[in-house]
Amino acid sequence: MHTEDVRRAVRELIEEGYGDGYVRSFLNDMERDREIDYDDSREIAAEYIDRCGVFAVTDMFVVRFIRRGAPDELFFYPKQEDALGHANLFEGDDSGLYDGVVVENVETKQIVKNVEVAA
Repeated sequence: MHTEDVRRAVRELIEEGYGDGYVRSFLNDMERDREIDYDDSREIAAEYIDRCGVFAVTDMFVVRFIRRGAPDELFFYPKQEDALGHANLFEGDDSGLYDGVVVENVETKQIVKNVEVAA
């Protein structure tokens, strides 16, 4: 699936009334399966938010789970404190699944927090 196909699929999901969480999960799956890259996923998510008026892109945060030997997992949040709350659950994680957990502002691409996990 190409980036434009993903954009079209997101527009169809919006028209069919699928909710915010479903659309974000779909984008996360597309990125995980390497159908689209991180920047395209973030751009499409921003377009979705602008189109639906759910909340401003400036209020969007992503928690990126940097996985060992697997694609990253992304979780989007409208509030920084919610993103931090999710990420902080993995502080000192010793499961061996993650190389790190990062909270990032979607619009500015600035890292809000690097969560330390066990090496």
